[in-house]
Amino acid sequence: MMLTTAILFSQEYTASNEITYHVGDTITLGMGSNPDGSFKYVQMSGAKALLMYDQNSSTSLNAPRDLAGLRFVIKKIKVVKYMGNRISTFYLERNFALTVENAIKSGELL
Repeated sequence: MMLTTAILFSQEYTASNEITYHVGDTITLGMGSNPDGSFKYVQMSGAKALLMYDQNSSTSLNAPRDLAGLRFVIKKIKVVKYMGNRISTFYLERNFALTVENAIKSGELL
């Protein structure tokens, strides 16, 4: 069996909520969906994640709940296709990454 992975960077993405998002658009975060109010589908990325992550501690890369209601600019859109599945991620300003479809379903992306 041959497994293939395709990674595509795009300037736009049409989500399940029928909104077409573009690089440069501003999005608004809803409420975090974790029990403590932090975000499950918005996480720190890039240098911020490397600085914060310690695999020997309980430090989470989940975005904190105080980001609820804030607006962020989409810097990059990435779509990974693997084994028939598609995972779409928005890379946001201030080094955050948002898993699009899960964030929509959970209310983390308005």
